[in-house]
Amino acid sequence: MLTYATRLASHPSVELHVFRLVDQNGVSPLRDMVERKHDMRVINVFRKENSEKNIVFREIRIEEAVDLLGLLRKEGDDFDLMMVGIRHEENLLMLEGLSEWSDMKELGEVGDLLVSKDLELSVSVLAVQQ
Repeated sequence: MLTYATRLASHPSVELHVFRLVDQNGVSPLRDMVERKHDMRVINVFRKENSEKNIVFREIRIEEAVDLLGLLRKEGDDFDLMMVGIRHEENLLMLEGLSEWSDMKELGEVGDLLVSKDLELSVSVLAVQQ
């Protein structure tokens, strides 16, 4: 997904904002240590290779689903397009309970939240299956 987003950002009129959601300790919520290390490696390479481009990278601390909802309400309409992954690690505290209210499970928890009538966002959503 980062590769596709970076390609989009290569156009001079596109500004890319990457939000990396981390837990209250500022680390990846992934439980599998191999996946966590791979995640950090990919992020570090991405930041190094794109430091001169029109890309804004932010790590945002999210403890639970209500924090994610607040972030999307606050910043969701600032963008024309949001890309999200469809599948996430099971039982992530920051996504807990979202699947219970899901209308469009094929978009994943975050994608479904972005298109929900509760948020009333005007952003287009691209849900990517990895």
